[in-house]
Formats: sequence, structure tokens, C-alpha cells
Amino acid sequence: TTGSITQQVNARTAAICTAVKNKNITLWVIWFGASNSTIETMLQNCSTSGRFFAARNATDLQNTFKSIADQISALRLTK
Repeated sequence: TTGSITQQVNARTAAICTAVKNKNITLWVIWFGASNSTIETMLQNCSTSGRFFAARNATDLQNTFKSIADQISALRLTK
């Protein structure tokens, strides 16, 4: 059934997100398009805290990528 396929996809997505974050990888997530609270909540939970963005149009998307680039450029790699 459609519900079970959706549930399986959501469970796999959550598992992948958790696996990535468990490796201390910062996970940036951008939702592009009309507001959808169900999907946006799932993607926000997927992303590293403070690293979820919603862009509603091309201008928002460009600004989002600029914001992410600014944040990344402020990071310093260490071993």
C-alpha cells in the first residue's frame, strides 16, 4: 500500500540521516518549494541542528546558499 511505502521511505531517510550525523558529519538540508510542514519537519530532524533551510523561490535559494557558504567559510578544519 502507499502508506507502507511512504513509511518505509521515511524510515530509510531517518536512518541515513542518523548514520551520517553519527559520523560527526554536518548535514545541511534545504527544502525548496512551497511550504509543507510534514516534509519540512522530517528534513529539519534530518539536518544537523541549525542547518535546515527552507527556500520558497529562486531568490530565497540563492540567499540560502550564500548563507551556507558564509557559515562554511567561517569554519576551520582541524584534526
